[in-house]
Order: sequence, then structure tokens, then C-alpha cells
Amino acid sequence: MPGKPMRMYEDCMGTLGARNQVIGRKSIYEASEYVYVAVLVAEQGYFLTVFGMMFALDNASIPGEEKAAYELCIHDYQEADAAMNRTSYRLERVRKGLPEHCGVNLGDEYRAALRGLGACRDSLAKLPNSPLLDVVKNNYDRTMVAYMVGKLIGIK
Repeated sequence: MPGKPMRMYEDCMGTLGARNQVIGRKSIYEASEYVYVAVLVAEQGYFLTVFGMMFALDNASIPGEEKAAYELCIHDYQEADAAMNRTSYRLERVRKGLPEHCGVNLGDEYRAALRGLGACRDSLAKLPNSPLLDVVKNNYDRTMVAYMVGKLIGIK
């Protein structure tokens, strides 16, 4: 797929650069703060994507196959969002220095989110021309970047 490595690179650099905006200060950061910001950046697109799908479902002229795919995608996104919410909650505890076992199970949450987004992406890819396919691909890529940044600090 042409352009994908560059898009992933841009997503990664954008995520790492977003930490100053999210955290609100400029200093040396612990690695877990980069991971936390990467999760927040990934989650930001979920709400708008689901909103776009719900808006499309309100359109009476949407074909049945596309309608079914969007309905499945909304469910997939709810699961992905729930997994990333659990991830951000646990990472927030780590950032605040509260006791938290951040490791084996956290990777399962990332993978659950990726499975949901991947299922949605695959459903939309079967449609002749889905306007939301690129958006879903970008959300998947940002979630993958969040997972990879997490793996850099030892999340399994």
C-alpha cells in the first residue's frame, strides 16, 4: 500500500509531539507519559468516527449493505473504545504514581481495541466505496502506534 509507511511515521511523530499539548508542560518526561498520550491521541478519533457513522445511518438513502456494515462498526468501535478507556485509566494511575500492575493484561486491552477496529476496517473494505474507510484505517494506525509505543516501555 503506497504511502502507508509515511502515514505511520507521521502518526508516530504527531503522537510523540502531542505530549506537550496534552500534559501541558515542557520538561523531561517519563516514558509512561508518552504511552498515555499515545492512547489519548488514538482515542480522539473514535468518537468522531462513530458520530459520522450514526449520521450516515440517519440518511434514508444509504444502501442496506453499507447500513449493516456501519451498524457492526459502531459495535466494534464501542468495544475498542471500552478497551482503550481501561488502558488510559490504568496508565493514568501509573502517571500519578498510584499502585498499578501495568503489564501483561494491558497488552490484551490494546489487542482488543485493534481487533475491533480491524473488524470494522475489514467490513468497510468490502463495500464498493465507503467514505469512512480511510478514517477507520487512520484510527487503526493510531491505535497501533499507541500499542507499539507501549511495547517500547515493556507493555506485553
